[in-house]
Amino acid sequence: MKQTVIAPVIASIAGLLLCAGCGSNAPSASASSEHRQELERLRAANQEVKKLGAENQELGRLRRDNDELQRLRGFDAEIARLRSENEQMRKELLARNIPIQPPPPEPQVTHRIEPIQDLVRAFEDAAIVVTSQGAARPEDTPQEGDNILIDQSVIGLLIPEFQDRTNAGPYEVSGWLASKGVVFKNYQQLNYVGLTNYQIRRAPPKSQESPAK
Repeated sequence: MKQTVIAPVIASIAGLLLCAGCGSNAPSASASSEHRQELERLRAANQEVKKLGAENQELGRLRRDNDELQRLRGFDAEIARLRSENEQMRKELLARNIPIQPPPPEPQVTHRIEPIQDLVRAFEDAAIVVTSQGAARPEDTPQEGDNILIDQSVIGLLIPEFQDRTNAGPYEVSGWLASKGVVFKNYQQLNYVGLTNYQIRRAPPKSQESPAK
């Protein structure tokens, strides 16, 4: 008899628990769906914000480019106006027979040559290089009475104050170099120190006197 009463009670309790479980899951599923929808909406809004930000940056760049273009156009207009005024002034001067002075010439920039600081050392080093290349050619072999003529374009390597002179040169420097202690073994030494524009003038041969009769 007791078992007959307990069975319906257990069944009733199980039914209540099942209903309670169903009631508790329904709101949870609905809330999860709302969360997903909210997340998707926020993601879409975030993408839209990024898109608007990029468009705003591009708009700013286009505005700056337009401002620069307008400024350059202003320069063109100013240049055209000044040219027109200049042409009008020239016509007025010509009409009054007033000579037009040409603009002053631009100052010429003189190429400065740095002089050789240690002449003796420079020519000694050049002699070592030239000697290592073999025997000297006859025209490069120093002889007594030779004159070394240096062109104006490179005289500044030896004598800085001479490079601004207006005369064309050339300058005879054999005695000057000897006084500085420079010794020649081969005239190719001149090329190695930068004196590429030079001439060697040989002394005329001594005439042989005819024997007395």
